[in-house]
Amino acid sequence: MYEICLLEPLLDQPRTRNTGMLLTFGTSSLWCLCMCCYVQILRIAPGSPKKTNDYAFGKDDDLSPQLISVCQENGTPRFCKMCKTFKPERSHHCRVCNTCVLKMDHHCSWINGCVGYKNHKIFLLFLFYTMIYVVWLFYNSMCLVLETVNVKPYSTSLKFIWTMYKVYFVTLWKILWNMWQSAWTRSWVPLLTGTPTLNMSIKFQIIIMLYLTFLFGVFLFGLTVIQLYLILHNRTTLEHIATHEQYIQLSILNTNTANINDDIKQNNSEVICLFPPEKRLYDIGLWNNWKLVMGNQWYLWLVPIQPPHLFNNDGYAFPYGDQAYRRIFKEASSTSSLQ
Repeated sequence: MYEICLLEPLLDQPRTRNTGMLLTFGTSSLWCLCMCCYVQILRIAPGSPKKTNDYAFGKDDDLSPQLISVCQENGTPRFCKMCKTFKPERSHHCRVCNTCVLKMDHHCSWINGCVGYKNHKIFLLFLFYTMIYVVWLFYNSMCLVLETVNVKPYSTSLKFIWTMYKVYFVTLWKILWNMWQSAWTRSWVPLLTGTPTLNMSIKFQIIIMLYLTFLFGVFLFGLTVIQLYLILHNRTTLEHIATHEQYIQLSILNTNTANINDDIKQNNSEVICLFPPEKRLYDIGLWNNWKLVMGNQWYLWLVPIQPPHLFNNDGYAFPYGDQAYRRIFKEASSTSSLQ
């Protein structure tokens, strides 16, 4: 629709051929980026824990063993009854995919799969490039309409707003009303009957594309902003909406023990219940949160590939934020004082 109604007329006229070639190049580039991200998000799985009954920490030496860890109410590691295996931190079982997903964010119907530890960056880029592509189509279509209406692109006069309202919103309402009348009376009613006209040579396809790109643009913008917010706070969608109790196993240190790991291995621990759950459990700062998902190399942030550091980590353990430590120790102190 965009190519037939906007690009071809520009390319056919010598005066606007350069503009048409520039728009064609920009549109094709954005479309290729969107398709590349979509193929990558379909190809790269989010990652699943190994099927084993032996609970193990992650590969990272600085995270294994940990002073605090998420556990079940009785203090045992989280276990998935469906997969018959232990669940690492931040992993959840997806009923649609029928498997546990590492650092599961949500199940997305668009990609027919889950967004998780290994493909979160690709999903964000897919949303971002698709949003830019839709905004690009909307802007170019709007410029064509404004040129036809003979109104300056940056004019915000009441006359311009009223003109756009009459031509497009009233037109859409009249078309939908006439379609309903045709179905109700079982007789043909011309769809454009009663719609406002300004003697403009605007194809109806442009009107439809304006509506679609506007709706999809608002929708994609909201999703992109939400994902950016969650990534910058090192939080998944499931963690953000969680309302159930959160159980944390806190290893109790012995002042006579020289090595912290000895206390953890001796199972000197206490289970702390957090309610409401701690939303900033893994928040280690905006910059560090961003690099955990997007990678350390800034020149690869906009490239739809996996960050190199994911190949060295297994997604089983994650560092905790300072605020989480403070709240957990505060809850532990309160529990000890009551006892």
